[in-house]
Amino acid sequence: MSDWGKIDIIILVSGDGGNTWRETMIISSPDDVPCTFNNPCLAFDGKTVFLVYHRDYRQAFLVTSEDRGAAWNNAREITSVFQAFDWQWNVCAAGPGHGIFTSDKKLVFPVWLANGAVLPDGTRKHWPSVAGFIVSRDHGRTWVPGILAKELNSGNETSVCELPDKRLLFDFRTRDEARKRTVGYRYPDGDRFEDIHAVPQLDDPMCFGSILCINGIVVQVNCHDPYHRKDLSLFVSPDLGKTWGRDLLIDPVGGYADLAWSGESLYILYERTDPVTGHVAEICLKGYHETGKQRTVNSEQGNDCNQ
Repeated sequence: MSDWGKIDIIILVSGDGGNTWRETMIISSPDDVPCTFNNPCLAFDGKTVFLVYHRDYRQAFLVTSEDRGAAWNNAREITSVFQAFDWQWNVCAAGPGHGIFTSDKKLVFPVWLANGAVLPDGTRKHWPSVAGFIVSRDHGRTWVPGILAKELNSGNETSVCELPDKRLLFDFRTRDEARKRTVGYRYPDGDRFEDIHAVPQLDDPMCFGSILCINGIVVQVNCHDPYHRKDLSLFVSPDLGKTWGRDLLIDPVGGYADLAWSGESLYILYERTDPVTGHVAEICLKGYHETGKQRTVNSEQGNDCNQ
């Protein structure tokens, strides 16, 4: 499956910790006019679930749910906020993964833009690119562009978390030859990213990684190999992103992954690759309990994958 294939977005909701799931929405195109619905990105403000997604990497939409995903309102287009960035693009995308609702009541979605070469079939390459974020200060009614990390080597798929001191920590995927994740901080209402640097302990095989801050400890999930999407692992930073250590191996054939915290358990949703074909074969969910203040997670709740 190509990034530009006929791709649908399906919303699944679980009320029992991920043991069972039910479908509540499908975003799809007619078979006779196929298109790509790409890069869904979710956030929750305590009342409303927000989903930002894209069509053919050209348009951006927002759809919301007031009952934790059981039913969804009509989508509305928000492409204009991407057009407001001071950067020429022909590809726009959020996340993928999740956005956040900050302590000062802002919705923040990580995004990236590309101005790639147009290929004969009309698709566009995803680089050169630049990563940043969009913001809503009124619970999704209006949106404004944030800032872009233009100093990165084609920054793209990005995750963000809020630290206890209200700084935002961004975890960038790039096309840098060092093959390491890049992190950067944004101070409240700052007009630039601070202390952008590659992290020696965090490999980046050009895969999507996710980041969370839980009780003052930052956790990150990504593949622990600089060139191959394998050895999906959890990393922990006890000092708000300054130093990192590998905590545990999630799956030797795990790839793209996203994190969620329920208040008592850490959940990792990820794709699993068939080692023979090299294609994504399963979507898996694993949950881990918190058992102590020093170690955020350490005991696996279940090994079974939910397809």
